[in-house]
Amino acid sequence: MNAFADLVSDSTIKSELMQLILSDYERCLKQIESLMSASAEKRRIARFENNKLRKEALGALHEIQIHTLSKWRKHKNSELKEDDHQLLLMLLLLVNALSGGLKGTG
Repeated sequence: MNAFADLVSDSTIKSELMQLILSDYERCLKQIESLMSASAEKRRIARFENNKLRKEALGALHEIQIHTLSKWRKHKNSELKEDDHQLLLMLLLLVNALSGGLKGTG
């Protein structure tokens, strides 16, 4: 998540958003744990083991996604529009690949 936050150039905005996102994430995990009477790690053992096996490949996809997103943002703000469609298509394909790798629908 920090790698995605690094795409934000304004450090104040980045810090404020990360603080909001992380506190909300922690609050949600605690609420779910309270409702389900167990942590996700204890309830979803197979899911966590599966994610461990896929971590390296998913990490590589995330790096490609971050690089492509950064490139797309630079192109979007410049006069070079010919590559925009290809970069956007690549980003959409990466979202689908990550979703499949996480065994989710996005």
